[in-house]
Amino acid sequence: MFKTMKLGKKLLIAFLLVGVTPAILVGIAAVWEASSALSAQAFNQLEGVRGIKKAQIELAVPQRCCSVEHFFH
Repeated sequence: MFKTMKLGKKLLIAFLLVGVTPAILVGIAAVWEASSALSAQAFNQLEGVRGIKKAQIELAVPQRCCSVEHFFH
């Protein structure tokens, strides 16, 4: 197949392969890195929210216990 092609077409195909292949690989790597970074950021935000909710619960439970104790005494 390549033997019957003109030199111009062969060069065009070669240049396209040399140019497009690295661009595709860089694009795939960028998507992979972005996905990993977004996952890590989401996980960190969830950990932060967990800490905030834990602190809120730790403050609310003793207050509720005191309220209940006063109600029954």
